[in-house]
Amino acid sequence: MSSTRRQTGLGIASAGRRRGIVCAAVAAWCAAASADVVVSEIMYHDADPSHDLEFVEIHNSAATPVVLSGWTIRGGINFGFPEGAVLEGGAYAVIAHDPEDLAACYGVEAIGRFSGRLGNGGDAFELRDHRGRTVTSVAYSDGWPWPVLADGGGPSLERVDFRLAAADDPAAWMHADNGEDWRLVERVGHATATTYVFWLDAAGTCMIDDVRVTPIDNPAKDLVRNGAFDTDASTWVFTGTHSRSGWTGEDGRAAPGCLQIVATNTGSEGAGARFTLASNPTPWGLYRVSYYVKWVGGGRSLRSQFVGGGAPAHVSLLGCGTPGRANSRAYAVRPPVVRARTIAPELPRAGDAVVVTARIESEALPSEVVLTYRVNFGTAVDLPMTPAGAGLWSAVVPAQAANALVRYAIAVATPEGRFTFPPPDDPTNYFGFIVQAAGQDPLMPCAWLFIAPADFARLNGNPSSDFYVPAAIAMDGEVYDNVRIRYRGGSVRSHPKKFYKLKFNRGRRWNGQRTINLNAEYPDYSRIRTHIAHTLFAEAGVLASMSDFYRLYLNGSYQGVYLAVEDPEEPYLARQGRDDGGNLYKCYSTDEMKGSVAEFYSYAIYRKQSNQEGDRDDLIEFITSMNQLPQSRLEAYIEDHVEVDRALAYIAMNSVLGNRDWGHKNHYLFHDLKTGKWEFAVWDVDLVMGKDWDPNCTGVGGAPCGGVFCHQGGYMHDIVGAGAYNRLTSRIISVPKFSARYQEILGNLLQELFPSQRMLPWIDALYSYLGPGVVEEITKFRTHWCQMTETQYWGQQEALKRWVPLRTAYISSQIATPVSDVACAAGPANSIAVTWTPAAGYSRIRVLVDGKITATLGGAASSFMTAPLKRGAHEICVIGVNTMGRQSAPRCCGLTLDGLAPPAKLAAALAGAEGRPALRVTWENADAYAAVNVYLDRGDGFVPAATAEGDATEALLELGDAAGLTEVAIGVEGVGDGATSAMTSLVAPVEGPPVNVVVCLREGGGRGVRIFYDPGEIPGGAWDAIEVLANGAPVARFDPAQSPQSFVFEADGSLAGRVIFALRGAWRGIVSAAGAECEIDLGGGALFIRGDVNRDGVVNVSDAVRLLRQLFTQAPLTCADAADVNDDGRLDLADAAALLEWLFTGGGPPAPPFPEEGVDPTPDDLGCE
Repeated sequence: MSSTRRQTGLGIASAGRRRGIVCAAVAAWCAAASADVVVSEIMYHDADPSHDLEFVEIHNSAATPVVLSGWTIRGGINFGFPEGAVLEGGAYAVIAHDPEDLAACYGVEAIGRFSGRLGNGGDAFELRDHRGRTVTSVAYSDGWPWPVLADGGGPSLERVDFRLAAADDPAAWMHADNGEDWRLVERVGHATATTYVFWLDAAGTCMIDDVRVTPIDNPAKDLVRNGAFDTDASTWVFTGTHSRSGWTGEDGRAAPGCLQIVATNTGSEGAGARFTLASNPTPWGLYRVSYYVKWVGGGRSLRSQFVGGGAPAHVSLLGCGTPGRANSRAYAVRPPVVRARTIAPELPRAGDAVVVTARIESEALPSEVVLTYRVNFGTAVDLPMTPAGAGLWSAVVPAQAANALVRYAIAVATPEGRFTFPPPDDPTNYFGFIVQAAGQDPLMPCAWLFIAPADFARLNGNPSSDFYVPAAIAMDGEVYDNVRIRYRGGSVRSHPKKFYKLKFNRGRRWNGQRTINLNAEYPDYSRIRTHIAHTLFAEAGVLASMSDFYRLYLNGSYQGVYLAVEDPEEPYLARQGRDDGGNLYKCYSTDEMKGSVAEFYSYAIYRKQSNQEGDRDDLIEFITSMNQLPQSRLEAYIEDHVEVDRALAYIAMNSVLGNRDWGHKNHYLFHDLKTGKWEFAVWDVDLVMGKDWDPNCTGVGGAPCGGVFCHQGGYMHDIVGAGAYNRLTSRIISVPKFSARYQEILGNLLQELFPSQRMLPWIDALYSYLGPGVVEEITKFRTHWCQMTETQYWGQQEALKRWVPLRTAYISSQIATPVSDVACAAGPANSIAVTWTPAAGYSRIRVLVDGKITATLGGAASSFMTAPLKRGAHEICVIGVNTMGRQSAPRCCGLTLDGLAPPAKLAAALAGAEGRPALRVTWENADAYAAVNVYLDRGDGFVPAATAEGDATEALLELGDAAGLTEVAIGVEGVGDGATSAMTSLVAPVEGPPVNVVVCLREGGGRGVRIFYDPGEIPGGAWDAIEVLANGAPVARFDPAQSPQSFVFEADGSLAGRVIFALRGAWRGIVSAAGAECEIDLGGGALFIRGDVNRDGVVNVSDAVRLLRQLFTQAPLTCADAADVNDDGRLDLADAAALLEWLFTGGGPPAPPFPEEGVDPTPDDLGCE
């Protein structure tokens, strides 16, 4: 792409005038031949991830210029042509997404920058003239029959037919073929070894120059010795089919020397041109590999990689397009195209000859059409195809054996040349079909995998390696040829039933997926755990893989039931509605902060799987913040940077499934660059639902199978479980808000996705579906290491069905289920009535009003009435607390109140107003008022008493004449905005402060009593008088001004024995509240027992007889008070009856003093000696 001058995409005219776009001054002579303007080239998915090379080229195919002022491009991209723009006859103009990158790589100057992006999976846009009329439109796709190499393979889409009707026809487009130009190739990836190798996929020749390998963080450090090839190719080694490669002193890019790669046949990781780095790279460090390449002849596909580094990087040697100049391909007649293919019968069986029919569209009559087929990896056989009318051509492939792979290609010869389908530069070499056995029609779909014997030997020669070999696979009625395959997994690579990873070619992908995994599920005796787990995670909204079961045949031999699992990459993200341009990191270990920070950020812990040309700054910032932010800042950071509900659902579903192998690894972190938020993606979920890892586990016959074969059935795993291993999940859960939300999501998953009534029939259905294939597999692998028995397989069906309700019950016991049916309704006086249905197992229920705990109720409570609330919107939440103290997630309802809330906390106390009795009324304003009305009720209804300012919180109410007034009612109401609140009221006693007796003392030797007292404080005055109460009855009155601290009272003969004294003040008709009392023994009263009429110290029937004698014979008594059984001050038959009822029929006892001696507490005239 080097150039000695920069072009505008159409050349530069002499005299400094542009040939294509000219100024508005010459627009007058430009003809409006808009029909001749076509979209001539599109680069929608360039192969260089380090540059943005998207562009659209338009071409004026006429000889006269066209004015483009006011023209637009609308659709997947948008652009407006500049005022005065004119496209000359025969010229080209380029519009780019990044004009600077385009200029740097192609030496072409774009006329402008379009907005939007050209979709990698296909897109559509229109070119419109200045009146908005559509001039031409294009709708391209990344799948066959569109040229698939244009989908990230390197070349652009070039138009080979400029007729208007052909704009959307894939036959009018081919990929660019300008590989003879030097072009820069850059790749970013992980360094897995010190040796790097190049090879061609077929016999051919290409040149490479200026090879560099540099660390991403130190681009000045080049690890390649002699990558410029100035004088020789020393330090390079050429092996196998590439042994003829070497240095050439001609045709270098910037200097004469370069490396000439010559292949006599297909190369490989072990047969190519290789070099060793000058120093050891950081293991799994991220490095940029860059070089210049140009094609000379033969094979058009160059591959390269670090030795042992997995899938090689592929570079098409067809070039990368011709923006701003004539397209690389030109045909006088449109090349032929195969529009459709059919086979008959549609599902060939062993013994069926197969008719292959192709609909071939060709403007020139084909001189020959040939079908070339191969059976498995046999010799190619040519069959002439004969015309069948209407553009159809057919040939008959002879009958083949069952489970055979038949691959075929079609060649069409016309005067323009010989064209093959698939095209020779397509990574897919053949179409194909599978021959099934007669009667072979299982319920489960089949997948047929074919690997050539030599490639299979290479694969098994080093099963721990990640290098790929070519293969073909047939799935869902489609043959995918020349895919790449390797073994996958860790410990499972040693198992007899292998796990595979497959990479599909551009344009021919399985369900749109570039990579899938074929999981043997060999250690899982049920074979269904991974599928159930991925399905449930996806239903929970977590990034998870599609999965489906297949009966797998390898080179015609049945291998058992396999699970096809989608690999997390760009199509996986796009399918689930995420930004497929985001950053995806695979976690290999998250022992975060246990070593140094630098160690944690090494590529061996989190490896970047997408956008590898970019840095890892986003990951470093995120992990550092999540580990080191103080708790006070954590909640806000997580809400801003994490998809919280998805992260909590990820944690919760791991808990539901009892995953024993998560947290410390087996997940991805995805950073959606459009939203800026992170989330988890689940991976490797086989140790779930009672399956564990234990190195002491044994298998068939007690064989030591190792950890992954354990099926212990444990269900009491912790409901979070990853805290010690993953700081990300543990810190999210450490935030109380997220912890409560986590329990809510956990409960929802149990109820909605994991109920037994759903899970148990699902398990049964999967067993019915997989059972025949698994039993056949068990028979095949019966003698292999740790192969399960049929009993173990069917036993897992029942084990899983037992495990589900046990796990559900255990988790339910660990979490508090939220209340349900929460409803709010307007209550009286601007209150809210909230009702709910409590769940079982609560010890208490908390009610929150606008986020604050307002009440704690019993566990069975189902309703609550709030206090009056302010006008406006309110949220009421109810939280259940179980017996273990765990809170449920809140369930809330809301209500908007239109009225004013009444004043609250009304209180009143005695006050003085210039020596007159008054009440000081106080309240709290529960809303915003313009005024507060205060009312007083003295017994005949509320009447206005005062009006206070809206922000006032007290008022003074004069009582006037308070004589005999013991209590009043007070009411307050708020007024504002044309509304009046409900009234808040209370009944307030009208009484002064208590006069408290401090102590009572006998005064002198007589019956005098000195009472010391505290008069309290009268608001605005003093007591007018104080009364003395003896046993509750007034006995004296004194002036406190004359006796300010004590008063001497002379008791008369009516007071005897123990007497209780109290004081009562009086002020302006108001009396004091009850105060402290004292008790003193005045003596002078005879001691007796009520009912002991005969004074013998015992109350019995003889006393009743003695009492009756007195009543009827007037026999004298020594203690009449003892005979007054009911203490009414009289002796009569009522006393005898009361005594007899107590003695014989359970009546009440005699009045005091009884049953012990004492003085008569009630004054009367009876007496006692």
